[in-house]
Amino acid sequence: MHSQRIGAADLVYPKVLMQRCWAHKIRNLVEMVGKKEVNELVQDLRKIHLAKSRTEVEWQLRRFAKKWRGRYPQPVESLAQDAEELLNFYRLEKSWWSMTKTTNLLERTFEEVRRRTKIIRVFNKRQSLERILLATFYYLNSNQAPIFLLTQNA
Repeated sequence: MHSQRIGAADLVYPKVLMQRCWAHKIRNLVEMVGKKEVNELVQDLRKIHLAKSRTEVEWQLRRFAKKWRGRYPQPVESLAQDAEELLNFYRLEKSWWSMTKTTNLLERTFEEVRRRTKIIRVFNKRQSLERILLATFYYLNSNQAPIFLLTQNA
């Protein structure tokens, strides 16, 4: 199943794989079940997103649906609806899986940009902001795995 993608990214980059964040998805699904069953649900969801292969993940998805559909159909439907975009990381090299199945790296980048731009109250020119952004992205690429090539030499 393919969830409906909304937004400019799909228009600008129609061929780029969209990867939904597993951490956010699990948080959202947890809100759909009773408190007594949260730990059990999380354990079953972890079995899905930590599966070692696409074959194993398909099996875990079927197992999850069979187990939870009767008690809580809403999280089962929500997971099925977003499954394709939650599992796109399996199309990448295995070394990229842990970095791409959550938005942690992207959120870290946004946090660093906010930290560096917050101290400057007003940017007189657009170029001033662009210089700070470029320096921030360059720093992050130099000091972390440059998974997202945020700066490129022209």
